Amino acid sequence: PPAQKASRAAAPAVEVWCSNPAAQVIYAALKPGTPASSEALTKAWKGPEGLRARLRTVKTGEELPLGGARRLRFTAAPTPRWPDTVATFDPESGILFTSKLFSAHVATKTTGADEDVTDVGLGFDEFGGDWRYFFDCMLAPMARPAARALTTLAPYVGDDPDASSGGAERPKSVAPGLTRLLLKFAEPFAGDKVYVPKPAKMSAIAPLHGPVVRSARNELVREYRVWVDAQVKSADDFSVAVIYASAYGNTSAMAQAIARGITKAGVAVEMLNCELSTNEEIEALIKKTDGFCIGAPTLGGHMPTPVSNALGVIVKESTREFPAGVFGSFGWSGEAVDLMEARLKDGGFDFAFSPIRCKFKPTQETLQICEESGTDLAQSVKKIRRKKQSEKTKQVSAGSSFGQSDTAAAVGRIVGSLCAVTAKKDDAQSAMLASWVSQASFNPPALTVAVAKERAVESFLLKGSNFNLNVLQAGNEKDTMKALLKPFKPGENRFGDMEVEISERNGCAIVTEALSYLECEVTERMECGDHWVVLATVREGKLLKEEGLTAIHHRKTGTSY
Repeated sequence: PPAQKASRAAAPAVEVWCSNPAAQVIYAALKPGTPASSEALTKAWKGPEGLRARLRTVKTGEELPLGGARRLRFTAAPTPRWPDTVATFDPESGILFTSKLFSAHVATKTTGADEDVTDVGLGFDEFGGDWRYFFDCMLAPMARPAARALTTLAPYVGDDPDASSGGAERPKSVAPGLTRLLLKFAEPFAGDKVYVPKPAKMSAIAPLHGPVVRSARNELVREYRVWVDAQVKSADDFSVAVIYASAYGNTSAMAQAIARGITKAGVAVEMLNCELSTNEEIEALIKKTDGFCIGAPTLGGHMPTPVSNALGVIVKESTREFPAGVFGSFGWSGEAVDLMEARLKDGGFDFAFSPIRCKFKPTQETLQICEESGTDLAQSVKKIRRKKQSEKTKQVSAGSSFGQSDTAAAVGRIVGSLCAVTAKKDDAQSAMLASWVSQASFNPPALTVAVAKERAVESFLLKGSNFNLNVLQAGNEKDTMKALLKPFKPGENRFGDMEVEISERNGCAIVTEALSYLECEVTERMECGDHWVVLATVREGKLLKEEGLTAIHHRKTGTSY
């Protein structure tokens, strides 16, 4: 109607506050004729009556007045995956909005009640594993930027007490309490109510995913520092570079999954978005890492210019001693992956995994292939490193081999039943041979399984996940062992020639030649050195063979399976 058109024409343009990287993405989307252009955004941004919105980039420390005394304060906290991240603090409520930092992949109730959307009454005991898993998947590969973000947010989340006071408890100021006491005393004598300003102190952390953190906020911040410091220290020792560009987020999701696979294998990751980096930064990174992989989308039949420039630096500066890998997403053709592979192959590089191509958005199966490829890359790097240090290792072990071998031999006398763990996540299946299995409870029936962090199936065994434990039969276990112990390529069928059926209850595989099987649900996970110990409740079970004994795994040393 004409009245509405006149109203829109008279309305001022909406002001969009965002970081500079976010502004660059919006500008690219508004520019016609480019791979990143968005017709829908352009139409919404600019109408016949003129601009409907305009951008304003914000910097750390800037504030947005909301009326009265209320305001929002911004702090830039960029990472390679999310360079546009801005944390927002509301001094009135004390809530710090942290985007991806301190997130967890768990859903809270939607009633709106405070106890349903926060960790109050639950705290670290309930969500600690979820916060850690999110960190391991999303932020561990970006430990240095995450460390910088924690430092930037220190005015709100607090300084590291160990760093600032040598671990001693810092004295508390009496000023705030004294001020409140004096104001309370003065209130009866004042004509109007005395205004007590709310302190700019954080009362809660509101991340993008998971619960609002109230009761466990100090503990979570402290644990984040421990996790970040461990990753940074590991990266200082040796690491793998994951270099990429991403047009629509698909390639960056692949890069994140590859990085997750690398960190699972105990190798640190240095992630770098080459669209936001200089050639000098790429050169510095490639010279200090022990391997790399590079990913790109296909735009107009080519790889993006920043990726081409990064490849030029890599071919010129990187040693051919370390392994490489390529990956990428595409909409129609996918030439970028072939171009990157050919350029590196011509440059004399060896590949730790086959090129990964993904059409449009990566599925769970594709992400699992990426994760397993990252683990293969990390294993290749570790193999080269072990070879380099073999002589040094022999010298160190020679002086104390008796005590070590004696302890290892004693630990090795602990026996376990041979089982096949089978699990499912979305459209992906996985399996492994397990011998570190033990019953943990009579009522409810429960068991524990130790899973090496670098195992592909580890990410299938999160809290709330289902899996089947197939107990192998003595004398009939060799075919299953052979099938599960052979090396697998990323994404390869884990079952091979094994005869399996799919459970109607949980969708996980049942090894038909097993002695029995148990359908389990993960209830807790505990980190134990280089393994996770998974506690699971047995939901269903069935004896497949009336006669027969459990296959037992005997070892001579406790330093390997």
